[in-house]
Amino acid sequence: MATDIKKLFEALTQHQAYLYRASSKTVNELLALFNDDTSKMLSKLRDLLDELN
Repeated sequence: MATDIKKLFEALTQHQAYLYRASSKTVNELLALFNDDTSKMLSKLRDLLDELN
């Protein structure tokens, strides 16, 4: 019985670690997309402001 609980605990721990890595990867991908889009928008805004001068 104790070994079954230990195996279950290990499986749950591995699963939790996988979920953490997967969510971290997704957050990093979304952050990269956000940063890229933000840079493009700032560049466009700079160009538009330069046209006003």
